[in-house]
Amino acid sequence: MKTVSVTSYKMHNPHLAKVVVATTGNPSKEEIRQLLAEKFNFQATPVENSFRKLTANSAVGFLRANREIRVVEKAELRASYRIMSSNIIMDNKDKTLWEVKSGAAGEYLVRCGNEDLSELVEANVYSKATGHPKVHQISIDRGRPAELAAYVTPNGDIDYGFVLKANSEKTLVLSASTKTPVKVSNEMVAGFYQPEIDAETRQTIGTQLRANGLKPGTKLELEQYYRALFSYAPDYLAKVISIIEDTVAA
Repeated sequence: MKTVSVTSYKMHNPHLAKVVVATTGNPSKEEIRQLLAEKFNFQATPVENSFRKLTANSAVGFLRANREIRVVEKAELRASYRIMSSNIIMDNKDKTLWEVKSGAAGEYLVRCGNEDLSELVEANVYSKATGHPKVHQISIDRGRPAELAAYVTPNGDIDYGFVLKANSEKTLVLSASTKTPVKVSNEMVAGFYQPEIDAETRQTIGTQLRANGLKPGTKLELEQYYRALFSYAPDYLAKVISIIEDTVAA
């Protein structure tokens, strides 16, 4: 039987938690994600590609709050919900409140309420589990310039960035998604990697930097180098990220 249990956690903000999970039955990464989402009744979901193996049957990663969404027909809306205000309605069965929103596909409902995960995670921690590391016991590596960091944003999204500088608490990375420097708490880093940059890619970037008048050894050399890498070799970065994501636990 394949199972996934949360054995310890640490809240990083009201809607994001770092967790250690224990598995049985050797579930795949897709099964771990599904089992975790089901355990939390889809009110929380794993941050995809944030989980890394700790032992053969445990991993550490992040959970984020899920805002429950319903798509209902107008007939059901009239029959099953009571209007509370211009855009808030109440489910007649369970008395939950829902906000009416509009999108490209029409109207849909978003559940109102507290997105604080702490009580939900606490209620689902399997405290009897033994032999697995606790979140607070997991050491955080210090990044090194030129490494690629995989990290989780405060909004609960996975992002990647090349390390510009780092200390024992924070890492400054050039974000792949925003193309800007971002300070990341080391506790939010899922892993550091040392990608190989092939000779052709290095030559292309070097030529571009020289064309822009950037001389080796200048203060912004590293940042400009990776900014150029994002701009002129996007296929390289996509390939590196794909290789990393092939190795994650979930």
